[in-house]
Amino acid sequence: MNVRKSVDNLKLAAGDYNAARDYKALTPIQLETVYQSANTARMDALNKIVRHASNMKTLGMDDDKVVSVLKDVGLSSKDILGVMTGSLEPLSREKKITASDVYSEIAALPEKEQMRAITKYASTDPTMYKSLMEKRKEELNLKVRGVSTMDRLVMSLGIDDGERARYINRTSENMSPAEKTIYLNSLRQKRILTPKVETQLMVYR
Repeated sequence: MNVRKSVDNLKLAAGDYNAARDYKALTPIQLETVYQSANTARMDALNKIVRHASNMKTLGMDDDKVVSVLKDVGLSSKDILGVMTGSLEPLSREKKITASDVYSEIAALPEKEQMRAITKYASTDPTMYKSLMEKRKEELNLKVRGVSTMDRLVMSLGIDDGERARYINRTSENMSPAEKTIYLNSLRQKRILTPKVETQLMVYR
C-alpha cells in the first residue's frame, strides 16, 4: 500500500536526522542543513499521507476506518491527528521519546502482541511500563464509553510531556475567539482538556 511507503519515508527522515544529531560530529550549521533536508522529507511524506487519507474518504471510508488504516501502517497518534485535521507538525529537533510515541507503535501491533510488547518495559524501564499500562487502561475504558476514534487519539497524547496542550494550541490558534471558546468547552466536557492541560496552555497566550 502506498500509504505504508509514505509512513516508512517519514520514519526514515526522522532516523536520518536523529543519527546525524546523536552520532556524527557535525557543526551547528551542518546539523541545521541535515535538519532542513529531513524536515522537508518529513513534510513531503505527511502531505502524501494527507492525500492518501483524502482518497480513502473519497472511496467511502469514514474517519474511524481511515484512522484504523493509518494505525495499522504504524503512523503515530500525533501524526494521525495532524493528517486528519490538517495541522502537520515539523520534525522534532530534540531527542525525546515519550510514552505516547511508544504506545502509538505498540497500538499498531496485533491485539495479542500488544501486552507482550508493553511487558518488556517492566524490567528495563519501570516508569515507561507504568505509563504504557495507564494508557492501555485508558484506551480500553474509552472504547467501553463509546468515545469517538478522533477523541481517543487526542486523549492518547501525553499530559505530563505537554503533547496534548501543544496539539490543542496548534489546532485552535487560527480560530476566532468565539470558535475557540466553543472548541475548548467541548474538550472540557469530554475531559480532554483537564486542569493540568489548561495550565500548560497558558504559556501559549
